Amino acid sequence: MVQIVSDPEIMMGKPVVAGTRITVELILEKTCRGRNHRTNPGSASTADAGRDTSGVALCG
Repeated sequence: MVQIVSDPEIMMGKPVVAGTRITVELILEKTCRGRNHRTNPGSASTADAGRDTSGVALCG
């Protein structure tokens, strides 16, 4: 299981994956960027009703 930690000595206290300098912010940015790249936000139709919406709360 991945642990998220915050230490003022590492990445200026930003939450990171334990044992790395990978910030939670970076993971979310890349996840949302990839999500936005794959979807067309201008197309809301009944065909979209079944698509995955698990990241909507994080990515808007």
